[in-house]
Amino acid sequence: MWVEKMTFKCLYKCGLCCGLVGFTKEHLEKHKDKYPENINCYEVKGLYYFESEWCPFLDENKECKIYDDRPDPCRIYGVTDKLPCPYLKPNGKKRGLAKQKQILREQHHKYGKAEILKELRK
Repeated sequence: MWVEKMTFKCLYKCGLCCGLVGFTKEHLEKHKDKYPENINCYEVKGLYYFESEWCPFLDENKECKIYDDRPDPCRIYGVTDKLPCPYLKPNGKKRGLAKQKQILREQHHKYGKAEILKELRK
């Protein structure tokens, strides 16, 4: 698999990487018992997105209910330059506050819900 192996342990109850992720229909069918029935979902270019700020596969402790079968974007968050973790470097060392804020601003601009939907609808 092309995904790098994480060399650090995520921050407990962070959940930052668990936002707007597109799921295939098959993935949702396979895990339909692990997300709320009353949550709205919409399809864009063959992927399904939940109308929620947080991924519905997170439990109350912000732990992933489908961790072993999570999609690739979830797997690469924090270990690739394109989706860096704002808090930890790939080597597990903490980032400085200025760098954290910079990454968060960039990700909000690039990957905020409105921006992603705009890109997906092109």
